[in-house]
Amino acid sequence: MDTNSNSSNNYTLIIRILSDGFNFGIYDQNHKIISTKMLNCDIWNYSQAQIQDLLCNVEELKVHYRKVSITIESDIYTVVPDSFFDTSNAESFLRMQHPELKENAALLFNNLLAWQAVIIFAIPLNICNIFKQIIPDVEIEHFLTCFINDNILKSKKTTVNVFVRAQQVDFVVVKQGILTLLNSFEYKTNEDIIYFILKVYDSLSLQPENDNLLIFSEKSIKDLNDFLSEYFDNYKIITL
Repeated sequence: MDTNSNSSNNYTLIIRILSDGFNFGIYDQNHKIISTKMLNCDIWNYSQAQIQDLLCNVEELKVHYRKVSITIESDIYTVVPDSFFDTSNAESFLRMQHPELKENAALLFNNLLAWQAVIIFAIPLNICNIFKQIIPDVEIEHFLTCFINDNILKSKKTTVNVFVRAQQVDFVVVKQGILTLLNSFEYKTNEDIIYFILKVYDSLSLQPENDNLLIFSEKSIKDLNDFLSEYFDNYKIITL
């Protein structure tokens, strides 16, 4: 795929690698979505040949674009201060939080320059190899890298940022301007989400009446809003 701006159109292709497949979204210059396509597969258990066969007929990969980005929703990740990080110790850091790291995993990392931190994460080796072949000049980013860079402002305020996904809730806590917590939890009910929020407030000695609570979601979460209003006065819901 050629992403050279001299030969590309004015659209952006965003490839999202999910646990159950690939999503291809085409956006215009105003970031308005033009089209989207989902291809379902088990990314950890498909062979490289199977993934190549799946992607070879994707028309979205045959077009020139102004920009291409690739993100992956990997729950196998950790974050470390950039002063501690070295490529030689990346696996050790990741295994401290995820000792069950799979043998067929490739380790990648993204720098969070504004926060002086590094996200280390694992993706299927087959996925890594294929995208290096078809789009070699595009870095694969962890979805939380994009979420933080796009939505979390660098300031001295304390904010609890909660990203609600399907069956997963992600926390990015900034305490007095310092990235203090980056973690994810599985949930089944809205009560679970409230429990995790309260647990984070308690463990970090935060104050619900003073510290900003920001809830992010790509879909309407009206039911969750009803629960939040029972526990928090100072919160805001942001639809991405």
